[in-house]
Amino acid sequence: MRWYYTDAEYSVNGNSGKWIQGFRRDEQQNLEKARIAGTIDYDELVAGNGIVLLQERADLYDIEAALGDTVEVKFETESGQIHTKAYTVMGIVNKYSYAGFSKCFTLPEQLMNEAAGIDCTGTISVMTDTDKFDTVEAALNRLIDGNSDFVMETIKESITYYSGLQQLSFGVLLIVAVIVVCFSLINLVNTTITNFLSRRQEIGMLQAIGLSKKQLIKMLCYEGWIYSAFAALVTLVLGTGLGFLSVQVVVKTMNPYFYYSFPWLVVWMYLAILLIVQFILISYTTGNLKKQSLVEQIRAME
Repeated sequence: MRWYYTDAEYSVNGNSGKWIQGFRRDEQQNLEKARIAGTIDYDELVAGNGIVLLQERADLYDIEAALGDTVEVKFETESGQIHTKAYTVMGIVNKYSYAGFSKCFTLPEQLMNEAAGIDCTGTISVMTDTDKFDTVEAALNRLIDGNSDFVMETIKESITYYSGLQQLSFGVLLIVAVIVVCFSLINLVNTTITNFLSRRQEIGMLQAIGLSKKQLIKMLCYEGWIYSAFAALVTLVLGTGLGFLSVQVVVKTMNPYFYYSFPWLVVWMYLAILLIVQFILISYTTGNLKKQSLVEQIRAME
């Protein structure tokens, strides 16, 4: 399958840019699904010297154009000469999926090849059955061996490369998350212990008017578990919401193939660590109370 594009410069309504893609006749049906105005008919575009605006990409690059506007395109021919052609915007499509980097306009490949004076094929996709992959790859390597005009990239290489990039980004974000969790746990320990020490007089007074050790320990346990439940709830609601929104931002701005997946493993690990820390804190506070008598508690505050 051939993909057409060229680094021709275009200008329309005082705005300019580079790179135009071409589309084959058999791509017309895909463009038709994304059409929002005008015509996408291959033959009509060729006959009318027409060009198609890719709306969402034009918006991204602040290119303003409408049906009937004239787009001037400067092509560089094989001999190095600049050849200028004028096209009329005859169609507009939106959210058209294309295998390549973002471009604002597309032409029938016939018009593109005629204007440039060369075949503007930029990429050739070769698709094969999985069991024939190695055989086809070896044959293609022999075909392009020694020809510097061709570079081959396999789907396996692409997956490895982009997976590596994503793993690097994920690793950095995971380190940041671990640091945040560590600081939050330190803050929880510090707050709980400080709160316990500052309330020893209050606890002593409660015990003096009849609060039993068993009731006191139960109260501290309930408080600890309430703190943990509130922390977990905030983390799940706020953290999940921000995570989902972050992925949506990436999808809309950089990578449409991102998708959100709830991090069950990370969440369970966080909850387990939170419960362990809270259990240690409860054990510390209750153990401290068991070792001291009421008189010692009141005397310690004095």
